[in-house]
Amino acid sequence: MDPNEIKKEPQTPSSQKRASLTFARNHPGSLSPRRLPTSASYASALSSTTGSTFNPSAVVRRELELERAESSASTTRASSARRQQSIGPPQAPVSRRSMDFDPTNIANIRQQRRIGFAGEFVPLDVFRTEWLDPMETAGRTVPSPIFCRDWSEQEQYERLVKFFRVIVFRKLINPIASRRVVIVESLLTPTWQRQALARALFDCTALAPHSILFAPSHLLCSFTFNTKTCIVLDLGANEAVLFPIVEGILMLHNWETSINACASALEMEAKRLMLKYGRVRRHPVIVLESCDEGGDEPEQAETSDDGRPFAECDLPLAESMRLWEDLVFRFCFVTTAARGRRLQTHLANPDSPYITRPVPPVQLQFGSELLYIPGIVREAVAELLFTHNDESGCRSVPQLILDCISRVSIDLRRVLLQNLLIVGGISRLPGFLARLKTELLDLIADGYKPQISPKLVDIKFYQFPHEIAGELFCSWLGAPKPKWRQLSNRRLQNWGGVVSQKFLLQEELPKWLENCIDKIMKIPGDLTFFPENRPNHVLVNEYLPGQGILPHTDGPAFFPKISTITLGSHALLDFYEENEEHREHVGSVLLEPRSLILISGPAYKLLHGIDEVTSDGISIRNLLNCNEIGTTYDLTRLASFLPNDVIETSSLHEEIPGNEPKHVHEMVGRKRLTRVVYGSGLCSTGALAIEKLLTPPVLKQCLFQPMRIGRMNTRKIRFIAAGCGFSLFASNNELYGSGLNNFYQISGPKRRDEDERPNLESGYAGRNEAEMWYIHGRRIVLPEDIGNIRCISAGRMHSVVLTDSNKIFCFGSNSHGQCGADPLDHPVVTHDNQHELKEMDVSSILEEDVEIIKVHASLDTSFALCSNGKLFAWGLGTDGQLGNGNDQFQWKPSLVRGDLEGEKIVEIGGSTDTLVAVNEDGHLFIWGQNEYGQMCSITDEPQIFLPQQVPFKLGKIVGAEATGVSCIVCNSDGQVFTWGSHVLGFGPKVEKLTKPMQIDPPLFTSAMNEKNWVVKVFAGGSCMGALTEAGHLFTWGSNKHGVLALSHRNHQYFPFQVSFAESIKDASFGPHHSLFLTNKV
Repeated sequence: MDPNEIKKEPQTPSSQKRASLTFARNHPGSLSPRRLPTSASYASALSSTTGSTFNPSAVVRRELELERAESSASTTRASSARRQQSIGPPQAPVSRRSMDFDPTNIANIRQQRRIGFAGEFVPLDVFRTEWLDPMETAGRTVPSPIFCRDWSEQEQYERLVKFFRVIVFRKLINPIASRRVVIVESLLTPTWQRQALARALFDCTALAPHSILFAPSHLLCSFTFNTKTCIVLDLGANEAVLFPIVEGILMLHNWETSINACASALEMEAKRLMLKYGRVRRHPVIVLESCDEGGDEPEQAETSDDGRPFAECDLPLAESMRLWEDLVFRFCFVTTAARGRRLQTHLANPDSPYITRPVPPVQLQFGSELLYIPGIVREAVAELLFTHNDESGCRSVPQLILDCISRVSIDLRRVLLQNLLIVGGISRLPGFLARLKTELLDLIADGYKPQISPKLVDIKFYQFPHEIAGELFCSWLGAPKPKWRQLSNRRLQNWGGVVSQKFLLQEELPKWLENCIDKIMKIPGDLTFFPENRPNHVLVNEYLPGQGILPHTDGPAFFPKISTITLGSHALLDFYEENEEHREHVGSVLLEPRSLILISGPAYKLLHGIDEVTSDGISIRNLLNCNEIGTTYDLTRLASFLPNDVIETSSLHEEIPGNEPKHVHEMVGRKRLTRVVYGSGLCSTGALAIEKLLTPPVLKQCLFQPMRIGRMNTRKIRFIAAGCGFSLFASNNELYGSGLNNFYQISGPKRRDEDERPNLESGYAGRNEAEMWYIHGRRIVLPEDIGNIRCISAGRMHSVVLTDSNKIFCFGSNSHGQCGADPLDHPVVTHDNQHELKEMDVSSILEEDVEIIKVHASLDTSFALCSNGKLFAWGLGTDGQLGNGNDQFQWKPSLVRGDLEGEKIVEIGGSTDTLVAVNEDGHLFIWGQNEYGQMCSITDEPQIFLPQQVPFKLGKIVGAEATGVSCIVCNSDGQVFTWGSHVLGFGPKVEKLTKPMQIDPPLFTSAMNEKNWVVKVFAGGSCMGALTEAGHLFTWGSNKHGVLALSHRNHQYFPFQVSFAESIKDASFGPHHSLFLTNKV
């Protein structure tokens, strides 16, 4: 049934109360606004004063009795059927009347439980978590707390069932069988508690609701006031939770919480203050109206009973009376901002004066005595809500609100502040709202900045004098052309000298730079950049829009500080911390034009860089030093001057004995990064070439998120290939490999004992084992004068390399002829004893004016694609992989025939034994293994030995790949289609498709809402990937060993974006690991 149908009916008092059965509690969950029950007034119950009780009128009582009589005739459903429909509509159709005419109830499961009927303005009843059951033996209470981690699953179930039985049959006096239940919850509760609640309700036949829906209380509060965009502050019993809501969607990444702005914290504060100031007397003290303007308390009538201090021995009686909650909500209030600040000072320093006109005290019956509550206690308790402590990180409620709002984009902040909803008993304290408004306005007027990382605290900003800035800018533009050094992503000028690894070459700074440095050194105030030495080196970087620099550190030469002057455009400087497994963003700094930044302390050791963008968005990610209001800043020409005092040193913390520091220029001998390679998945084979992962004490088995392969960062890698337990990396003229080498799949001279079976368990034990398993990456030596590398590919246990001189090199296992040699004579192909690798005979492939443009390796079969569109294959053909009708194997290349004859093929793909090809017209061809129904629309045979054209209209195909059980293609319109078996990208329910089905394009939209146009697809053994035009990679499928790089080990049933700081150029998925290559930087 459409959840909106209830709203379309005439809203009579009867229909409002019969909407759906609802319970409410403080637990986390999610709920679409379209599925909310029509209980808009429920938020008023959430915002009621803690401890208050609501009862409906007699008329409503009579109506409820009639409804209960009607509902008693409802049929109960089987427990197993209900369990399948715990959240959402039922599986079997249900009549509209049986759904809409069931009574609705609300219950809150926390310190205060609320139960009632949806559509009513008040709950039916409000009672405590611990309450005396009148039907039980005297002194017994309902089980509490409701949840406990120490209980077994059965004990948890029994206690929850007893709890629900009591509130349903003794509080509600109405069965809930076959009715909808909505549990209104907070978003902080673990999932196991939700599952325990659902099990208790569904498995107990006496309860057995029709369905359960978990609804966030923050979202219900926003709908109560008919607003889709607001910020909801819930001042609860044990914590304060703040959630921004934008267009009915909870901003889950921007929430804030605090344990100091809650009822329990105020009660603890009241207890502390009473132990300090409270007194217990036998006789009442008459408080006079007049107050001493200079005293600490109002004048009192003379009495001989001064009483005694409130002490620890009085606490049991106070707890039994529930004194602290009563004291907070009956006698305490929120004072004005001015008095509050003086009171906070007095509490921190008792010697400071209190207030000229104190608050009158109150007296409360305390057993046989009277409890005297001084005015300072009544006034000081609520100050906890507006007190912040920078050392402990404790934030006040106004700071909590501003920190939360600052996490969203600037264009939403104003509307969120205008729609601030506050619920919870604390909000009902007298004076709270007026004080909150005052504190918020004061913080905004004082330029409050949200909390930033402690690692960025030592960064200092200065406004640079316009006179010096103009002189620097003009001199930089007029520098001679030979002083410019052009890099791929920027150009730079180098002044002051050059240093290599072994010697220092100094040169003097030009006169115009010396004059500017003199003026910098004379700037008055605390702008003392170099108290000991003048800057002796200046590096000038020029960034045009769309240019930037990778995150990096400046090394030990500049330690302990570095300064940067920004001219021309603004810039956003991003800071990162490099961990063992990932890079974490610490914060960003806005460098305004004509500003100077001084980086020292912990920030010096962080990675910092500038993104390659044309405009910068201002958000919480880069809020530090952002003063202007606006969504984006457009970039223009940026000049970055770095005047620094550079010294030669070996590390950040050690000095070289006997060597005095020398003033040198920046170290420029390091190789510049060109492309960055990342890897994820199974790393115990060494395929990721990250040696530290397999070196004690780390010894990782798998990586579930991408990790940079540092050894390949300076190799100018252009090609990557992931095989079964090994990897290949190639630049223009160099080839590298890492991982398993038991069949020489990353080459090397033959081992002495060829009869020895591969043994990887001994690790680093001996010489042979080292050659069978490389964990750090090694160079694979290719013959000279073969030209540049054009393509590489990795199979199960063999590798294929193509150079632009039409030479193919195959090495590794040749048991099926996949390396192009007779397997009887050469079971493996590798370097000979003279370390030479022979090329494969391709005379049968090449024709006049024909080049080989691509090679491809599946499990045990190899392919070569020529410029004339012909495709050749060699190796294993038992599943039809060769595509020429041969069902055995052949080691000489043969032409792939069938429907490919006469076609000009431009693409070949397939990771296992199912192969796909695309011709220049965008038509798709398929052959090979068909055991999982990949080609059942063509034939039911388990193998296809000759390629056949796919008879589906999918547009012009530009990319095609195949896993072991499915196929994936993308067309010229950026659309993606999949079919086959297992995980196909359509969720867990769709496990088999006989015809191609398009994946919804919005699934390929990035978090930045960039284009979702897919330009390339990938496939591994049981996973898929898609690369968009914007350089974003999306993966889905089986996630064994973390091959999907999504930071978890679960299977992914629909496309999900892989998190990378850079855009992706290429990817390769192997059976157990994956490799990723970023764009040129």
